[in-house]
Amino acid sequence: KTITYYLNKDTSVNDFVYNYVGKNKVSSLMKKGEKIGYFTISYKNKILQTVDVFYDQKLSFSLLNFIKDNFIIIIIGLFIIYNLLKKPFKKYLK
Repeated sequence: KTITYYLNKDTSVNDFVYNYVGKNKVSSLMKKGEKIGYFTISYKNKILQTVDVFYDQKLSFSLLNFIKDNFIIIIIGLFIIYNLLKKPFKKYLK
């Protein structure tokens, strides 16, 4: 999308502010075409344009990345399950 504005010659690039409001993380549950946020383009505290941001990709679930991201939680869960299952069978092992 092209945005055209005519400004004074003394306009400085430092007077422009780009602000994003929306989701910072995407997940595999998001659908293509879903609105995830918007940009505002301001010049000297006056909003010139608001541009919507849409999700345009499809992420696939990766078991390896899930395990890497949740490794500590998985280990703690396995430890708890092991300890819970160990107690009922302890009397049968004697």
